[in-house]
Amino acid sequence: MRFAARIGLALILLSCGDGQVRRLSLSHSQDLSLLLHQSETHCQIVNEDLDIGSFLSKDSEGQLISVVRDQNTSQTGLVQIDPESLDLKVLDESASKAMDIKISEDSIAYRLEESVKFLAAGKPEELLSAGVSKLMAFEQTSKSLLLQVQNMNGGFDWVCFNQDHQISAGASSEDRILSIAHDAQDRQWIALESSDGIYLQKNSLCLDTDSAIYRPKLKYRTEHAKLMVIDKQAFLSFLNMENGNFELLIFNLDSEVWSHEIIDGAAYQNYLGMDIDAQVIPRFERPIYLYLDAWKLEPKLAIFYKGKWKTSHIGIGGSSGFYNQILSIDENKMKIAFRSFRNAMSTGRSSFENLVLCEIDFKPMVDTKNAQDKN
Repeated sequence: MRFAARIGLALILLSCGDGQVRRLSLSHSQDLSLLLHQSETHCQIVNEDLDIGSFLSKDSEGQLISVVRDQNTSQTGLVQIDPESLDLKVLDESASKAMDIKISEDSIAYRLEESVKFLAAGKPEELLSAGVSKLMAFEQTSKSLLLQVQNMNGGFDWVCFNQDHQISAGASSEDRILSIAHDAQDRQWIALESSDGIYLQKNSLCLDTDSAIYRPKLKYRTEHAKLMVIDKQAFLSFLNMENGNFELLIFNLDSEVWSHEIIDGAAYQNYLGMDIDAQVIPRFERPIYLYLDAWKLEPKLAIFYKGKWKTSHIGIGGSSGFYNQILSIDENKMKIAFRSFRNAMSTGRSSFENLVLCEIDFKPMVDTKNAQDKN
């Protein structure tokens, strides 16, 4: 049984504009009360007059990459946004219709209608000129460049390029890439989905190395996933398309044993885990996850604490939490970015897209070793 998402465009003004602070009312909840007790979140709309925030991604330097769709501005096209100064830099002014933005190393790949463009060192280059309906994945290494695209017939094509960006190999496949990560030895790990469900593959098809495939015992289906490889474990978080839960598969790289956890959800009563981002904090045993509750159209946060998952809505109104990005986490603060839909009251436009930056204050951050569980 497939569990369909109830996604609509709620015409609600975002409740945390520039200069406003909203307190999270979590002190009586059983969610993140220990971690977010007396916390605050401060949100800011970036360039409120611009239609910006679609296909939001972040690069290795923490700069945001998105697209400005407005045609009546000088800052149109593929842009880079500094989350501190809020300055915009146009990377490709011809790319006001850019979609499927993917970042690897210091390079960017994006789709323009049926073509795929590649941007490195400030120069846009066309990699594929036609026949692409969606850019599924992009990965660049010192030896190769990999794309997976969905073609106009609905199938998936792998395309490998050499260092001169000439096609060196390619193949069609029924399996699609969900997410790519690297381990401490810089080995590539790819999360894919086939007709038999989610699985992991070690090493890229573009390299002359043996690949290995690892499948969990049960079949899991998804369209949204995030893979992280930490020490000797691979963490694959995903939206379970069968029951709507946000779940986690953990693969031990040494023992090759799988385990499964439910991060958030009550089966068949929600649709959780779209637009996932994750970050590692050493004090926690699992990555911290920022993700979309597509049932309520709100961003959520999940932290593994004292042997169980704690989850909470962040407390931001409007239709928010699309293309979620965790920018940084330190002892006291988490900085995030996402796209929102809202009414633009001054122009009368609805479903207006905005890039939103938020800072969540974790003061006082709980001592996870000594704190008593009040739940």
